[in-house]
Amino acid sequence: PGDVALSMGTSDTFMAVSSKATPRLEGHVFASCTAPDEYLALLCYANGAKVREKCKRDFLGARADWKMFGKAISRAPPTNNGLLGLDLQLPEITPTIAKTGRFYVDADDAAVRLGDGEADADATAARAVVEGRFLSMRGRGAALGVDA
Repeated sequence: PGDVALSMGTSDTFMAVSSKATPRLEGHVFASCTAPDEYLALLCYANGAKVREKCKRDFLGARADWKMFGKAISRAPPTNNGLLGLDLQLPEITPTIAKTGRFYVDADDAAVRLGDGEADADATAARAVVEGRFLSMRGRGAALGVDA
């Protein structure tokens, strides 16, 4: 229990071994085939690598590479001053969201339009999208019974 694996591919996937199972509509919980008191929690997101690729191009330009994207993320502080992002190029499956677009909220859960005063809007946007996904995985994983 406590082992977590992330696959940041076309579909982002969260997999974790847990000693608790809390099945929910979002995600899956499977009984372990090797340990009778363990479970495998699984979350799968539709908007993965292709969305990050589009964010990279949109925020940093058509010729941007992943090293530039990483540097942009490092220019914004960890936690991004409470700003989170959600980029949905496709309807999302975890959680189920039919609406598509790029959405940002601040620490007070108020909608934010980037470019209205941020010193480095591209870095803020890049970090917001990446941290938003990881926090979603952590929170939804915990709801399935994962303690990691």
